[in-house]
Formats: sequence, structure tokens, C-alpha cells
Amino acid sequence: MSILESKDLITILGVLIAATSLVFTAINTHVNLKTNRARFWLDLPD
Repeated sequence: MSILESKDLITILGVLIAATSLVFTAINTHVNLKTNRARFWLDLPD
């Protein structure tokens, strides 16, 4: 395996890690939005 092949493999691995992180953040943001909306409606009658 040459240095160029190693470099390409590490770059692809970095992109996969970044994409996974972005997907996790998007899912977490969506769940957090739903939770905050539910809290708003639960606190409304107070």
C-alpha cells in the first residue's frame, strides 16, 4: 500500500465519520425539537 492509497483511505474514513456525526446531530436536533414542543404544551396551563 503506497502513501497515496493510505492518504485516500484516511480521507474517506474522515468523511464517513463526519457524515455519521452530521446524521446523528440531525436526528438529535429533531428529537430535541419534539421534546421542547411537548414541554411548551405541558407548561402552558400553569
